[in-house]
Amino acid sequence: MKFSCNRNELLNALNNVSKATNTSSTIEILKGIYIEADDKLYIRANNMEISIECVLDAEIEERGETVIDARMLSDIIRKSEEGIINFDINAKNEAFIYTNKNKFNISGLDASTFPKTNYISAEKELKLKIKDFKDIVQDTVFSTAQDESRPILTALKFEISKNEMKVVSVDGYRLSIRKQIIKEREDEFEFLIKGRIANEVVKTLTDDEKDLIISFNGNTVVFEFENYKVTTSLMGGEYINYDQFISRKSKFCVNVDRRLLTQTIERASILINLDDLRTPVIFDIDGPVLSVKCFTKIGEFNEEIEIGNSNEMLKIGLGSKYILEALKAVEDDNVFLNFTDEKSPCILTPIEGDKFYYMVLPKTLN
Repeated sequence: MKFSCNRNELLNALNNVSKATNTSSTIEILKGIYIEADDKLYIRANNMEISIECVLDAEIEERGETVIDARMLSDIIRKSEEGIINFDINAKNEAFIYTNKNKFNISGLDASTFPKTNYISAEKELKLKIKDFKDIVQDTVFSTAQDESRPILTALKFEISKNEMKVVSVDGYRLSIRKQIIKEREDEFEFLIKGRIANEVVKTLTDDEKDLIISFNGNTVVFEFENYKVTTSLMGGEYINYDQFISRKSKFCVNVDRRLLTQTIERASILINLDDLRTPVIFDIDGPVLSVKCFTKIGEFNEEIEIGNSNEMLKIGLGSKYILEALKAVEDDNVFLNFTDEKSPCILTPIEGDKFYYMVLPKTLN
C-alpha cells in the first residue's frame, strides 16, 4: 500500500477517529487505527462499542490496508512538518512514514483481524443541524446514571414526533427533559442510546451549521456528517415511565436571575467541594429574599438574592452539583424555580414555553 496526503487533514481525522480506540484493551488491534487506501483514504477505529470512520482525499499509488497503533501514529503525524506526508506499507505490515525531512519505520498489524463495521441501509432517517443535536445531548447527558447497576438509567431516551425531538434522562436523583423543534415528518418513533456514547458522538461533531443525518436499521444507528460516519448500537429494554415523576402543579414559583444564582451556588460550593459533596446547599426563601446557605466542618456560607414579590417561606436542601448542572444547561437569563415543600423536588422551568424541564430531588436537612 502506498499513498500520500495532507498532514493537517490526516491529523484532524486521527484526533477524531482515535476517540473510538480502546487504549486500555489487552487486544492490540483495538488500540489501532485501520487505514485503507482504495478510491479514497479510509481512516477507522472500532472499540466494539462505537466505530468512527473518516474519508480523506489522497494520492493513492497502491491500494491496501493496515492497522497502526493509534497513539504512536498520532504522535508521528503531530510531530511531522506541515505539508504532504507519505506512507509506504509492505506485505509484512512494515510502515514507512516520511516527509522531505524525516522518516519513520514502524511495525503495523494485520488488518484482517480488525473488527469490521457493517454499514446499514436506512429503514428511517432523521436530519437536523449539528448544533441542535449537540445542544440537546449536552443539556441532558449529565443526568444519566454513571454506574451500571441499573443499565437503563445510563441511557438517553429520544422521542421523535412530527415536528419535535424530545430527549429525557434520569439517574434516580434528578430528571432532565429538553425539547427541540425539527423539520416536520410523517412518522413518530423513539430510541435509546447510552449517554456516554452520545457524548462521544458529540465530541466528534465540528461545524455547528452543517447537517447531521441519523440513520436507523434494527438496533444499529449511524451518525453521518461531513466526511465522518459514527456507528453504534441502540440500547434495548424498556425505559422507565418518567412521566409519573413529573410534577403537574407546584405550590409556588420564583423568578430568578439564572447567572446570579449560578454564581452564588458556585461560591457556596467552594466549602462543599473541600469538605463533603453530600453536604446540601440550602435555599432559604423568606418572602422576597432567597438566601443560599451551606454549613460544613470547614465553615459557613450565606448570600441573599432578591426574588421579587413573594410571600412564601421555605427551607430546602439540594445537591449543589445537581442544581448547578441544570442551571448551566440553560441559556435563558431568567428561569422559574418551582417548589411545593421541603420534601418535594425543586423544578427548573422556562419563563415562557416548555423547552426544558429539570427536576432535582431534595436532600434531608439535619
